[in-house]
Amino acid sequence: LLIHAGLEGILQNLNPSEPINLNLYHADKDFLKQLPHLPKSLTEAVDLAANSTFIRRILPAAMIDAYCGQIQ
Repeated sequence: LLIHAGLEGILQNLNPSEPINLNLYHADKDFLKQLPHLPKSLTEAVDLAANSTFIRRILPAAMIDAYCGQIQ
């Protein structure tokens, strides 16, 4: 998936976001709220993966359903 994500970014001429040169453990809470967050639980991550059009384009549906079904 990482290789496909990288290739898609190249094909769509996407630019990575600017690096944040900051210790996030000591960052202001208002600043942290502006940043994208990872899923807060395994259930949330599985739901996002199961409904991802990107993942569905890359992996066979049977594999996604089997993997996500085992986790849920």
